[in-house]
Amino acid sequence: MRNLSFILLFFSVIHSTWANGSYFIQSSSSCPDTALCDLTINGGTLVNFGSVNTWDVEVSPLVTSLPGVGYFLCDTSLSVSYTEAVLPLPDTTEIIVYCPDGDSAIYSIYWNYAPSNNALLDSLFFSEGELCPEFNPDSLSYVLELDSLTGFMPMANAFLADSNATVVVTNASIPGEMTIVVTAEDGVTTTAYTILIGGDCDLGIDEMNDMLAIALFPNPVENILNIHLDGSFSRKLSLVELSGGVLQTVEIVEGQKEYQLDVSNYPSGIYFIQMQNDGEMLKSEKLIIK
Repeated sequence: MRNLSFILLFFSVIHSTWANGSYFIQSSSSCPDTALCDLTINGGTLVNFGSVNTWDVEVSPLVTSLPGVGYFLCDTSLSVSYTEAVLPLPDTTEIIVYCPDGDSAIYSIYWNYAPSNNALLDSLFFSEGELCPEFNPDSLSYVLELDSLTGFMPMANAFLADSNATVVVTNASIPGEMTIVVTAEDGVTTTAYTILIGGDCDLGIDEMNDMLAIALFPNPVENILNIHLDGSFSRKLSLVELSGGVLQTVEIVEGQKEYQLDVSNYPSGIYFIQMQNDGEMLKSEKLIIK
């Protein structure tokens, strides 16, 4: 009975496998979870170290070298193999700790480039006209001066600073405001460039914005609304209700600066006076009818 108890105790500690007439004894223990006491990047312990063995780490696409990885054995008598990640990415840093029982603990750091937040243009050209001031990726407002305001819309050629970004060009009428919106690879960072098409470089951006100004008085209004317009080009003015419906549209001829609009038949509420040219809205001002 004593011998039987010994055999049962023995088999509770080890597993035995029969092969070719011999027993191969396999320990039930494995490489300890504490094979490494610490794993760091640039001196800082990796997040969730001790509960996970793999990490995804992103770095800037502009890096010229990867941050330093440090590992610290709990038992310095154990042997280790270390595989260092190198640029370009993706690549993997792998640390394997070999335990005496033949088992091993593997720690892996998967490196990759973080999505870029570069939402700038590298350059901007137009098929015709003079762009002023000279394009600078960090400057957001421009004027495009044209020889004539009656021609076709010039084609914008916008070149991205980061090829993984995207760009959307919203055309305008002449004169009018074109917008060029760049969205970075990260999908969050955006930059919006505005170009006043058909402007005058000698006037400058602020003066060109003034050319599209609409002055409404009185506002709020009961009966007759006086509209003062800057600029001398032809355009349309529309009275638009809050829901977006167009209630009335009038033609403004070239050189006309003043217009009176009778709003006495409209109920009290919030409206908008919108300036349009060739179907494109140039300006919108809120109007309150009493």
